[in-house]
Amino acid sequence: MKVDKLFESEWKVPLLLFVLFSGTIIVLWTDLAEFKDGQKNAITLAAGFLAFIVGLFQYRKSQAWKKIEFLAQEYKAFNEDRYVQRVMYLLDYPISNFQLFADENIEVFSTSNYKTLTGDRIIVQCNYSIVSEALSNKYDDEVIEQFDSKANIIRLSFDKFLYKLGLFQKYIDAGLITVEDLQPYFQYWIEVIKRPKNQKLKNNEEGYVKMKRELIRFMYKYNYPALNKLLITFGTNLDDLIYTHDVEL
Repeated sequence: MKVDKLFESEWKVPLLLFVLFSGTIIVLWTDLAEFKDGQKNAITLAAGFLAFIVGLFQYRKSQAWKKIEFLAQEYKAFNEDRYVQRVMYLLDYPISNFQLFADENIEVFSTSNYKTLTGDRIIVQCNYSIVSEALSNKYDDEVIEQFDSKANIIRLSFDKFLYKLGLFQKYIDAGLITVEDLQPYFQYWIEVIKRPKNQKLKNNEEGYVKMKRELIRFMYKYNYPALNKLLITFGTNLDDLIYTHDVEL
């Protein structure tokens, strides 16, 4: 822990009291000698106070490590979630073909012209335009069983991604972590969501711009309160995103 951190928050009071108490003992050292065991008791009290501060320091250090371990475990679980991995890939690459999971409705793809077979795997061909259409209002009021199968899978994947991303705001609210703890893990993905359409980006094509609009519309339509609060925590909000991306609601 850096020296300046020692004088923040809960460290200020105990350190100040220890300095004042030690200074008082030094000033009154000669006078204390007039009392039975006066100097000895003063030293005992000072040593006890010092032990308390050292114990507090060790406790806070242990808590900091537990917080780091907790966040690392939660991020690992988030990052290894198969739907999260799929959405990260769909957001990052203009050609983002994805593999179907064994428990997804493989049969509906058997005669599709937007799939390929690789061994025993089915790879669904995808790109920004397809993601954009899947997230659009075309499917908002459909019964889930009547979805175009690819749109269904894409929408479900984004729903899980957005929900799970918002859970980290709940950890902030509970005091388990801070936004500073979270930034190294999620700053990139928050930036992916909030970058304005006129910013020069790699693969900044029409399909990408439309996909971003539909993603923000999807977030507004289905309302993820924890995620919306997380956006505010990271310095933006859903209303601003709707405005900067010219989203039609």
